[in-house]
Amino acid sequence: MERKRFESSDLHLAAYLMSLPGRGLDLECVDRSNPRRVVFTLSDCPDDADLAAYAKGSALVPVGPFVANLRALKRSLRLPRRRE
Repeated sequence: MERKRFESSDLHLAAYLMSLPGRGLDLECVDRSNPRRVVFTLSDCPDDADLAAYAKGSALVPVGPFVANLRALKRSLRLPRRRE
């Protein structure tokens, strides 16, 4: 059975989902194959309530972890591509 994963090209949504208290998702990979759109793959699917709160603009997470995750995601965008 394949594990469920969540993909998003929204940097702030990925940082928000990684910062959820007690149930934050882990970043599995960053797909930079398309230079115009980066896709973040997270370890699990978030709850519908968390996605709805983000969409409505009422999502709240601790500032410290959110900023740290946002910086980590931005750093992952600057890493050199691996040659295969």
